[in-house]
Amino acid sequence: MAKTRILIIDDDDDFRETTKIILQGADYDVITASDGAQGLALAHGLKPNVILLDLMMPGEDGYSVCRQIKEDPTLSSIAVIIVTSISRDLGSDYLKKIAKNHQADEYLEKPLTKDKLLDTLSRISRAKSRIPRSSNKKRRVLIIDDDPDVLASLELVLQKDGYEVYVAESAIEGMKLAKAFHPDAIILDVMLPDKDGYTTCYELKKDRDTRDIPVLILTALPAELNKPGYAQNIAKDHLADAYAVKPITPDELLSKISSFTEKDGCSNRES
Repeated sequence: MAKTRILIIDDDDDFRETTKIILQGADYDVITASDGAQGLALAHGLKPNVILLDLMMPGEDGYSVCRQIKEDPTLSSIAVIIVTSISRDLGSDYLKKIAKNHQADEYLEKPLTKDKLLDTLSRISRAKSRIPRSSNKKRRVLIIDDDPDVLASLELVLQKDGYEVYVAESAIEGMKLAKAFHPDAIILDVMLPDKDGYTTCYELKKDRDTRDIPVLILTALPAELNKPGYAQNIAKDHLADAYAVKPITPDELLSKISSFTEKDGCSNRES
């Protein structure tokens, strides 16, 4: 049986060599690159099973390299582990979120222990072996909401149904992700910390880069605003494709999102 091949992309000579010794000792086939351009070339030529990818490198940063790998149909099945030591300066939660939005499979902080590294590789290998091979690309959904509980619950429902999920906790962050990844649907909260959801929806619909993305306005506005359809009419006036009130049931959520994604992203305005 062929060995699992791992590509290390890191500009730190000591890290590359030390990690290579550890992995070869665990019976992995290891290749290395000192920057993103060299790493991408090796990834295309040698098709590794896993890539250990540094964040801060000369030339392209690790997030950019990760995105290119995951958006390339010939490389997208390769597991990418972002590895960095800058979290102590910027905060690990923030960096993990960016890594996730760039479709990294895992995020690890330096210095790496041998056990942590090998355990992570073993877990990723097991997870990959359970995923059936398919030529169908996952549908992408972007959730823009500043409530962590809502984000977690919506993300869980969508991921269980096979969607690839991106999350943003502000309008500005959400609009950037919408332009960068062009999801098949957007779930948009009304009450956001920097800009209301109605305005955000309107701006998304007026931007040629995002206007074709269906938007579901999801809100917990007071019931008295919903009784006459007031909030729903505002959503329609701001070009939303659909409207729902929190809490939304999993069945209702999946029904509304599938009405978008099954139409290949075409708008499906609801009255």
